[in-house]
Amino acid sequence: MRLYARQKYFSFRTVFSILDSNGRVCYTVKGEIFSLTKKLHVYDNTGREVAVLRGRIIKLLPTYDIFIGGRKAASIAKRLTLFRPSYVIRDSNWRVEGDFLQHRYSMYDGRRNKVASISKKWLTFGDCFELNVPDPDNEVLAVCMMLAIDCVMDDQEMSSLSQRHAPQNNENND
Repeated sequence: MRLYARQKYFSFRTVFSILDSNGRVCYTVKGEIFSLTKKLHVYDNTGREVAVLRGRIIKLLPTYDIFIGGRKAASIAKRLTLFRPSYVIRDSNWRVEGDFLQHRYSMYDGRRNKVASISKKWLTFGDCFELNVPDPDNEVLAVCMMLAIDCVMDDQEMSSLSQRHAPQNNENND
């Protein structure tokens, strides 16, 4: 099934609508405003919570835990790399590979079968991603993985922006 994730801007918290190819809402994602770490709740089209993503506070590299139906389904963490972003998935037999800077990547199960592919739609107002998930049983986890990777990329972008615009200490010792 093809799903389209569109982030809503002009909101105090992270909000995504995830639509099917007919424009019907399949999932809604809402972030918590007052939380020590980034925390996202995923709701199905009936308003029932189906998953929670929770960022970890004390980690060298960004890590998100994914809970589906109240149980930990996976963790996704950014790997320490020099040139290109890379991620490792724990507590699941999935792996993810692709071009994360261009927002084009795929997820594979333990038997090397593609379970999902994600690509960013450019020239749209706000972030918009296309997810192709052939097996509906993999939808929620694939949506959560995409959200976690987007959170890590956004966090790093904000961090690099704040470092570039931080006041410089230019004291001259005369």
